[in-house]
Amino acid sequence: MSNVLLLLVDQWQARHFSFLGGPFPTPAVDRIAARGASFQNAFTTCPLCTPARGTLLTGRWPDQTGVHDNYSIGYSMQAPFSLEVPSWIDAAVASGFHTGYFGKWHLGPNGPAIRGAHRTSDGIDAGRLPYNPDKP
Repeated sequence: MSNVLLLLVDQWQARHFSFLGGPFPTPAVDRIAARGASFQNAFTTCPLCTPARGTLLTGRWPDQTGVHDNYSIGYSMQAPFSLEVPSWIDAAVASGFHTGYFGKWHLGPNGPAIRGAHRTSDGIDAGRLPYNPDKP
């Protein structure tokens, strides 16, 4: 069984990574890139966070996942990401991988722990999200 690390970052311009000739030292990312794959082009299925994350988790278009809007932001009426839509987390757990998910979920209360992830940051980031209507 192999290890898989999917590292997603918001608002980092590729030209700033030192392994791509950028001006800032990024030694940890440089080591990861040296031993893995680094994709030089990126495209999105949707310019909104929640639908794009839903696609990354499922490999399906937003109209297939039912995620069309940013969950819990502004006047959004977006329903939570359905447990009936399978994700790579579900598949990894079912295949016997020890699975973790850390950082922004951004898809509602049906988070990675509910999907079977062994380690998560559920509950850690939730209180710090500026659009969480339940937190001051």
